[in-house]
Amino acid sequence: MLAKVEMEGAMIMWPQVLPDEKSVIFTRLQLPPTTIMLQSLKSGEIQELFEGDAARYLPTGHLVYWLQNSIFAVPFNPDTLEVAGGAIPIVEGVFRMAAPQYAVSALPLNLHPEIIEMLERCLEKDTKNQYHDIADSRVDIQKVLAVYM
Repeated sequence: MLAKVEMEGAMIMWPQVLPDEKSVIFTRLQLPPTTIMLQSLKSGEIQELFEGDAARYLPTGHLVYWLQNSIFAVPFNPDTLEVAGGAIPIVEGVFRMAAPQYAVSALPLNLHPEIIEMLERCLEKDTKNQYHDIADSRVDIQKVLAVYM
């Protein structure tokens, strides 16, 4: 169960269910700062991990994320759900588009269509059609996971 995320003046973006299927990372967009958050799908508990944007968990045991025109990697233990070391820049001088809705066209062609639709709803400019918090995406996430389980 996803708890409703109430964060005054913040947008919730880029959710990713972690391998334990009991937790999700997401970006809290609020200037300043933009932060990577972790939420338990069971209890709804939320914790701030670190400053950054658009984090993705990789099977190598790293969170990769964007911060200040660079892409960083930080070791992350998926069992304890804790950052397990210091962040290092892996690509510097990265230009970030001001209009992220165009990034959807750069997704892999074999990506599940429902995931593409979810990403488009995250990027939707019309607030009536976008996800307002991570709880809004719960049903869609469960539907996509059901295909893979």
